[in-house]
Amino acid sequence: MLVPRSAATTIEVFPENLREWVEEPQLALIVAKTVDQMRIIFPTEEFPPTWRIVLGVLTYFYSTGVYLSEDVEVALRQSRDRTVLDNAFGKTEPASAIRMFRRRHHAVLERCLSDVLQRVYEAVNASCHRMQPDFVAEAATRVDMAVRLDCWTSDF
Repeated sequence: MLVPRSAATTIEVFPENLREWVEEPQLALIVAKTVDQMRIIFPTEEFPPTWRIVLGVLTYFYSTGVYLSEDVEVALRQSRDRTVLDNAFGKTEPASAIRMFRRRHHAVLERCLSDVLQRVYEAVNASCHRMQPDFVAEAATRVDMAVRLDCWTSDF
């Protein structure tokens, strides 16, 4: 479980895998809608279809506790539907493309993940009026975890 950096001001803890709070189809829908809204939030960014696919893939996997680029690649390769893998990466090595995307679009990725965390939290806690956790800090923690794990694995 990851604890928001503002843990001193909130007792809410996110599960590492948001599928503990919502079903997979609901999480996938939340991610897809959030990715679409990034065009409005970041109007100066180009949003080609492959870019949106990679943003959605990373947002989804980071929200489910899968951080290592190679693990994301393996999960995509093991999927029954290889459309996402083929459309997002073509002939490029996916793990390498993931790391490059994350470096170039760090702010958009963190914002997208933060918005997904908030939407899932609100879906689960709609009737509660407790203090909300720091979604931005939680998103940053998850993206930083992906960066660290990729760095550690490249050392071996």
